[in-house]
Amino acid sequence: MQKSYYKLPIYFMIVIFFIHDLWLDYLEQEFNGHFYLELVLFIAIFSLFIQQINQLKKNRQKLLAATNTIKNLQGEMAEYINQEFKKWQLTNAEKEVAWLIVKGFSFKEIAHIRKVSEKTISQQSATIYKKSGHCNRHELMSAFLEEFINFPLH
Repeated sequence: MQKSYYKLPIYFMIVIFFIHDLWLDYLEQEFNGHFYLELVLFIAIFSLFIQQINQLKKNRQKLLAATNTIKNLQGEMAEYINQEFKKWQLTNAEKEVAWLIVKGFSFKEIAHIRKVSEKTISQQSATIYKKSGHCNRHELMSAFLEEFINFPLH
């Protein structure tokens, strides 16, 4: 996809060159083999230019569709995680800590973000693990991922 972005300005410059050259030949009334060869080349390059523009439009539409799909999945996953937190009856503070754990923050980072001690975060995470029935952050994370990645292991 990125190569198309590089081709487009080059095709544009070539098209402009041929338009200019054809226009000069037209003004000089030079309708010989050279003129017609340039005209054919101009049509070919202009066609490639239009094709590149159309391909960029298609790629942009695909990218927007993929972005929307990802946003929808993120929303679904967030909703699922919030439902689990509700099922586990986490307090608001525990929910905040749990979200930061899910996002991959270390206890030290969570303590800094929440302006509490690391020991407090450690205690809150132990409560979260107990309420959720998981032993550690890896089990907690895998429980959420398992819901979205369902494939059989053989």
